[in-house]
Amino acid sequence: MQWVRSLLGAFTRTRRLVGTDLYGNQYYETIRDGKKPRREMISTVEHMQYTPGMMPIEWESWIRGKRDDPPTHEELLAQQKRMQIVKERAKKVEEKDREDQIEKQTSQLVSQAGHASTTLFESLENRAQPTSTGTMFQPGQWAPEKNEPVRKEDEQTFEPESWMPPGNKASKK
Repeated sequence: MQWVRSLLGAFTRTRRLVGTDLYGNQYYETIRDGKKPRREMISTVEHMQYTPGMMPIEWESWIRGKRDDPPTHEELLAQQKRMQIVKERAKKVEEKDREDQIEKQTSQLVSQAGHASTTLFESLENRAQPTSTGTMFQPGQWAPEKNEPVRKEDEQTFEPESWMPPGNKASKK
């Protein structure tokens, strides 16, 4: 009985070409009696070469039933032009970002010249004390102190005070 229904269904269905996109893909609508129309795409490329981006968003929304009318060629051309403008702007932003990164790296290299962690310094003169001017740091020269004998009058003696509990200090006075 099923083959009879499929044979009758073939006569009650009508398939019509609705349109094509800019890539040459064809879009069909099969109208069935009393049912929602079936929409499909016949691709111009082989199945193995098909990529998801080959179907325009406008046609995809028509196939999924999110829009009633199929897109026009003018609409597809306008969308393609908008996409080209977006790609050009993105390319300019990437180039500007790359230039900014290069400028930032070179400015960091210049500001780090003379830093203690770098191997090259702006000035090779050794100083007794380190100097710093915000972004620049020049290390000083370390020289060991000479071992001179300590004189008795320079020597200070320190005797710590013995510790008493807080209550006892008041009674001591």
